[in-house]
Amino acid sequence: MNNTTAQKNNDIWLYHFMCSKKRGIIKRPRVLFSAARSLEAFGMSEEKTRKRNSPLCFLDGRGLRDQRPLHEGNIAFAPKFDMPQLLSLISEHVFFWPKFKKNFAKRYGDNWLIRCRLADLEKVNPGNPARCCRYNSGAPRCSGGRKSPRGPDLFEPLANVPRRKVVEIVFRGSVSLPNDCEFFSPDEWQKKSRADNW
Repeated sequence: MNNTTAQKNNDIWLYHFMCSKKRGIIKRPRVLFSAARSLEAFGMSEEKTRKRNSPLCFLDGRGLRDQRPLHEGNIAFAPKFDMPQLLSLISEHVFFWPKFKKNFAKRYGDNWLIRCRLADLEKVNPGNPARCCRYNSGAPRCSGGRKSPRGPDLFEPLANVPRRKVVEIVFRGSVSLPNDCEFFSPDEWQKKSRADNW
């Protein structure tokens, strides 16, 4: 990564919502794991290719959100690519939003929020390059009668996509967090988002 790219990435704040049953003080994670890694750790690997219609909570208090917005009827699958493969591909990644949206409270109101700079994430994950998606990969919609494309190339190298077209930023498998990342409880981030222009 050259200096120009590093400077641009230093200006990008990323937001990750962490599903947890606990609203009080919880242990701050140093590593975030993909849904696939979490399912494997609890002996539930077969769930990687099944759509979650309700949240899934683990014994340690962490959890995975439902996948209700993932409507198969809205998807134009690439040749030889299907729903189980899409679910597996999505589950292999850790997701970040590159923009904060006011409607996040409706979907993620009971989740903890982690905020950090893309450049800082890249520094502590040198062997795991950030990739991105031009769509909300888990919420396909039809536009003008056209279905939303999904295939094995869903997540592209970040350098290949203009910043204005990046909807999600992902890391495969797991991602280490920088020491200076910010960590907010559900009440804290909602209060802060109302006061600040994130």
